[in-house]
Amino acid sequence: MYHDIKLEKTLYNISGKSFTQALAELDPDDEYKGTELEGLDAYERQLKRFDIKVKGKNCDTVDKFFAAADSAILFPEFVRRQVLQGFNETFTLGQYAASSAMIDDICFSSLSVTVNTGSNTVSEGQSMPTITVRTNKTSSAVKVGRAMEITYEVLRKKRIDTFAVILKQLGVTIARSANDQLVQTVSASTSNNVDTTESKFNYGTLVELWKKMEGFDMDTMLCSKENFGKILQFDEMKNLVATGISAENSTIVTPFGVTIKAVPGMTAKQIVGLSSKYAYEIVYGSDMVVDIGKLISTQYDQIGSSIILGISRFNNLAVNVLNISADAV
Repeated sequence: MYHDIKLEKTLYNISGKSFTQALAELDPDDEYKGTELEGLDAYERQLKRFDIKVKGKNCDTVDKFFAAADSAILFPEFVRRQVLQGFNETFTLGQYAASSAMIDDICFSSLSVTVNTGSNTVSEGQSMPTITVRTNKTSSAVKVGRAMEITYEVLRKKRIDTFAVILKQLGVTIARSANDQLVQTVSASTSNNVDTTESKFNYGTLVELWKKMEGFDMDTMLCSKENFGKILQFDEMKNLVATGISAENSTIVTPFGVTIKAVPGMTAKQIVGLSSKYAYEIVYGSDMVVDIGKLISTQYDQIGSSIILGISRFNNLAVNVLNISADAV
């Protein structure tokens, strides 16, 4: 049972396993089916073991983690989970990836698909038209992170749920950097660009971007918050809002069925249209990482967190880019 587990720092260092997965091997979730603890993971059961309340009216202060040597081992995982939650809520490119995977290196290569143009009709004795699959050139994943300057003495009497809000903001900041780094790869030059050099940025421009995607159905457009605000001012979108369809979580659906999502940190010079089931993949070279040793010992003056990830396009035809000129309004 979870009361009998000896918590040690080495549980964070088991290759190929997260801290919670290592705990679950010692304290399997299946043993709690039909009990009041069903639905809690192995980490959450340890919080219950030490009576650490991380939210609610009777939420504890941070120093409750350090009431015992064993319970102090739980603190880095709490920090990691909160930072990761803020990251996932803001990392827009992760939400619209066709696939994602973990890798054990910072270098990676993926497959790219090229559809040869022409008729698919095959006459007797003729070769069939082809779809060419190749390995993309090797790319390097990037490390994005941020350090928060803060000490245990500042934190120790603060409510845990208050501290959680600060940690989620750290995750949001890291996600904004990741969006900025990776959107450049998604929007790199394609043959499907639409320019506004000779026309103003308006609803018709969005329709043009959608129409130009051939062979795939565009379902998503990614844009800056600045451009998202402009789009909401288009008469066609005002009418849409008037019918009761509102923009929620910086997202709205056009009358032609495309979801437009505002991406924190994205440039206002481009809007990226995607067929999200086929456009790109994301690889993760690490999970969200925090400095475990210093957090356990409370000997820190900052809390650092980072993640390694990379992105690769599967098919250029599944990505269209709208280039917005400086004088477009």
